[in-house]
Amino acid sequence: MELVKINAMILALECGASTIKSVTDWADQIILDSDEPDVRLFDVSVAKNVNEAVSALRTFGPSNDTKLVAKAAFSMFVYALENNLTSYERVAQKIYFMCFEPNICLPDENAEGEMLSYWDSLDIANDGIYGDPVEIKKGMLAFLKQYEN
Repeated sequence: MELVKINAMILALECGASTIKSVTDWADQIILDSDEPDVRLFDVSVAKNVNEAVSALRTFGPSNDTKLVAKAAFSMFVYALENNLTSYERVAQKIYFMCFEPNICLPDENAEGEMLSYWDSLDIANDGIYGDPVEIKKGMLAFLKQYEN
């Protein structure tokens, strides 16, 4: 089982960049393609909501390569944002909290400051206090794209 992909799917599910259907379809396909599928996949396959899916995916454990997890998640975020599957606000919040995950999930050591900035910047701009939400979203998308794999 590819822990990087599983861990990235968890992050994407939590911010709406992935869906229950895509995760259950992924698990179903592995089950069908395997002679002896990992029994943990069955819990993923029957998940009915985000919490159940995330809990089932967490049983696989964390990846040792958090940089690759972050990059894989960023790819999923970019796809979801470009296809209007989630909001910039949800992704900004997720990349903020990725800095505080038990296994800190940064694409590289220089990304943390920027990851921490978008959630507040976007919130303040959306409230009309300071900044242009459109420009912040463009900057955030460009930031995510530079790290996607």
